[in-house]
Amino acid sequence: MNLITPTAPDGMVRLPAQGSVADAWSRLEAAVAACGLTVFARIDFAADAAAVGLTLRPTRLLVFGNPRAGTPLLTVATTVGIDLPL
Repeated sequence: MNLITPTAPDGMVRLPAQGSVADAWSRLEAAVAACGLTVFARIDFAADAAAVGLTLRPTRLLVFGNPRAGTPLLTVATTVGIDLPL
């Protein structure tokens, strides 16, 4: 299995970012806030790798969503939590 691929897996869309990773990250966070969404987590994989002496190109994950959308789904089936936030 090739885990590193230039194409996106089914259900995922890859978009090129303009400028630096930090600039793109700031724009993404601003867009999420402007939509009134909740940020649940910010993960900087490169910083985590550096903390254990490993090198990784800038790789970040912003987990965001809307509790008003996810809570009713969790009420019906808590196992849907593996797919949240939407």
